Amino acid sequence: MNKKIVLLVSIIIGSVILFGCSQDSFTSLKENSNMTKEYNDIIAIYNKLALSFTSLAKKVDKEIDKPNGFNNEFWKEYSSIKEKIDGHKNKIKKYEFQSEEIQGVTNDLYPFIDNLEKYIEVVNKFNTADIDRDDFIEIHRNTYESMLQQSSKIVKSFDTIYNEVLLNESN
Repeated sequence: MNKKIVLLVSIIIGSVILFGCSQDSFTSLKENSNMTKEYNDIIAIYNKLALSFTSLAKKVDKEIDKPNGFNNEFWKEYSSIKEKIDGHKNKIKKYEFQSEEIQGVTNDLYPFIDNLEKYIEVVNKFNTADIDRDDFIEIHRNTYESMLQQSSKIVKSFDTIYNEVLLNESN
């Protein structure tokens, strides 16, 4: 008797699943899966970019506080971090978005990248003595603060996409 009930329940559940998963459901599921992958890809690249920038800015802060800061060791580390930043930045710029919703984050992301490039330019000018130390420190602090605010906007954009697009698509 129990085996018949289990079999009957299994058939009912299987039928509900089979009939509930129409072609439109499968298509929607696939699109949501692609959108989720794209979201995860771009947020991972952005996180790496933001972490690399933060690492650089913290190193600059430490060097500012040192009496003999910005020595050869710093510039070697700077070159390594800058290379990472350039790689992540280029991945974002070359990313081929498939979803308009996720591509919308670029409205906040691209200005962040523009400011990052300006920040790198200022660091390079300081390295070549085209800008004096006091001006550099002021620009560094202002730019860093501005970029933290931009980063906060980017995170909110990602949160909005997640909550309004990805979660709604999966429901």
